[in-house]
Amino acid sequence: EAAPLQRHFFNKLLEICGEWQKELPTLKPSKRYLQISIHATRNTRRKMEDRHVSLPEFNQLFGLEDDVDRAYFAVYDGHGGIEAANYAAAHLHVNVAHHEKLLENPAEALRYSFQKTDEMFLLRARREKLRSGTTGVSCFLVDDKLHIAWLGDSQVMLVQQGKVITLMEPHKPEREDE
Repeated sequence: EAAPLQRHFFNKLLEICGEWQKELPTLKPSKRYLQISIHATRNTRRKMEDRHVSLPEFNQLFGLEDDVDRAYFAVYDGHGGIEAANYAAAHLHVNVAHHEKLLENPAEALRYSFQKTDEMFLLRARREKLRSGTTGVSCFLVDDKLHIAWLGDSQVMLVQQGKVITLMEPHKPEREDE
């Protein structure tokens, strides 16, 4: 069953490589330079169940050609297995990119994509009897505006001129407003 899909994939890849061999596509460079570093540790756990996504060139990845700079970053803190964190890391930003209101309302695209990704993973988890879960926090930088969405106790902190600025309160069961 996988052979026809594999053939189709490689044929498409050869077609694209052939087009690029004739003329490389021009990529519109970002107007800003983002210095990014990533570090993850397993600590005392048996397996690393965390995932991250770093897409400083979001527009190029998804073919957005307007004059708005976009970058996407996310951290997923998996538990009970890696499946949920892997799934979120592979799908959430794609759901953001394909949301119909991405250009006019990126915050809504981010909010909706968390819910859609969760629903999609739950279907898969039921079908495959998966028991893993994940918290998640996503930052979507649109020009000079930072949009943040999160689920669970993963956190984002902004450090500006050496000072930490709290941007959000993590979801925790002991909070009265939860």
